[in-house]
Amino acid sequence: MKIAIDVNRLYTAQTGVSVYVRQLSEHLLQQPEHEIVRLHQSRPKANAKNRTGSLNKILKHARHLAWTQAQLPLIARSKNCRVLLCPEVASPIIPVPGLRTVATVHDMVVRLYPEGFDHRWRSLYHLFDENSLRFAHRIICDSASTRQDLLSLLPHLSPEKVRVVHLAAGSHFRPLAPDVAFREGLQQQFGLEYQQYLLFVGARNVRKNLPNLIKAFARIAQSYPALRLVLAGPSGGAKAADATPAIEAAIREQHLTNRVLIAENLSDEDLVRLYNGAAAFGFVSRYEGFGMPPLEAMACGTPVICTCNSSLPEVVGEAALYVEDPDNLAEIASRLETLLTNPALAAELRQKGFAQAAKFSWQKTARETLAILLE
Repeated sequence: MKIAIDVNRLYTAQTGVSVYVRQLSEHLLQQPEHEIVRLHQSRPKANAKNRTGSLNKILKHARHLAWTQAQLPLIARSKNCRVLLCPEVASPIIPVPGLRTVATVHDMVVRLYPEGFDHRWRSLYHLFDENSLRFAHRIICDSASTRQDLLSLLPHLSPEKVRVVHLAAGSHFRPLAPDVAFREGLQQQFGLEYQQYLLFVGARNVRKNLPNLIKAFARIAQSYPALRLVLAGPSGGAKAADATPAIEAAIREQHLTNRVLIAENLSDEDLVRLYNGAAAFGFVSRYEGFGMPPLEAMACGTPVICTCNSSLPEVVGEAALYVEDPDNLAEIASRLETLLTNPALAAELRQKGFAQAAKFSWQKTARETLAILLE
């Protein structure tokens, strides 16, 4: 069977969706019994003179809608594809005869945390998640938690067509030998000492709860004068969702200017080194559709502290030290200090983390996705 996949996100900003598209499409291509056709729209010519930022955004969204709603399904059908996989909610609303569509829902953050999005974009998103999911042949969710949220928030959807396929950490996330060269690399590139920093990886989004992580770190910082906190990842995106100003304010208020490092524009190799060198990984997010960073941390052998909400227990299982309340600074600080002072527990979580991360693989994700595409 010929199967089309929308890989347009590979040519836009690097996000969790683009990682999903790259890994899934590459592993589906390894299935020789089916022909995988990767589709993306042509790049516009660079001609942004006299355009305002708002106009550019409008044109960008208009091109994306034209692609997902008209060009994509028609091109897929013209290439005799029988099924089209859309890696996000905006799958075609108007059915194309002979072409089944499968949409992926990564989270329900737009509905659960609407304050982080422009109201115009939010209205447009609701229009498409209401209707495109209604007409999709199947819907894939990254976690059982996201599936539950989806069916609760959009009760008109048939539960029978909503499936769960977990994601995975990339195979390059693995333990590294803490040799001299590795330790020197941490010092030279980031100014960090091996096992002398706590790590967070992810966008600086409001729901990631980073000001509270910083305040909890401040409660133990004096007891560990060499310890630093590293926030690795991009800004939180749109102005309403970006927690960077609040993060910077928390750093100033807690007098941690030289103790908290914000690291951006990191390669996968940079992230692997940062995971491996960290004493612990702190992830006190309020909501996750899947929660890739804790899984990456476990694959690298880094003990994980995370909140016990949304999809996170589903992903990390018994391989993490949980925080029950993301607003309880004393609890977060206590969990951090527990790992720093209890090497036996850290070693236990490291081994449990390896076992838990091994339950997920992109090969498995591709196999399960393919089975749904063929239904």
